[in-house]
Amino acid sequence: MANLNELHEDLNFVAGAVQRGQYRSTPAILALWAVLVPIGFALSDFAPGWTGPYWLVAGVLGGVASMFLGRAASARQGVRDSAIGHRHALHWLTMLAAYFLLGASIATGHMDPQASMPIWLLLTAIAYTMAGIHLDRDRTFLPSGIIMFIGYAALEWLPLPYLWTTTGLIVSVSLIVAAVRSSRATRSA
Repeated sequence: MANLNELHEDLNFVAGAVQRGQYRSTPAILALWAVLVPIGFALSDFAPGWTGPYWLVAGVLGGVASMFLGRAASARQGVRDSAIGHRHALHWLTMLAAYFLLGASIATGHMDPQASMPIWLLLTAIAYTMAGIHLDRDRTFLPSGIIMFIGYAALEWLPLPYLWTTTGLIVSVSLIVAAVRSSRATRSA
């Protein structure tokens, strides 16, 4: 009987290690970007001269803060698989590269800034939806991506004022939804 109990304990230990080894999104990172994004996007509508400097500072500091918050959350969750971290880094760096290329197209006059607004949201919707499908254990990002796809349709087909600000708010709402879902998933685990 003792061997059966030991086997049960060993299996529970392994199951817990496997469960901890799967990534959960970090509510603090989502909340951070839910604040940074609408501010930066609203600047494009109301103070365009401040948009570039804002994103230079907020983007870099937000990225570094996200990295540290993610590492700390992974340590708390017991995740020790660096391949997971690398996969996430490559996913979000790919998104950053797409943003950079789109921004460069606008900055060099190859694309109208106002016409690019839905494209920013479409890129983000794709990135979050794919993260929800492939990266996130609890599918936290999936509803966010869907919200952004709906927002993209609204930006394209509804006469909305202040497209940059509206887009920032859509992204912020979707990130808040993800943060709440992630927080609930973490509490129930």
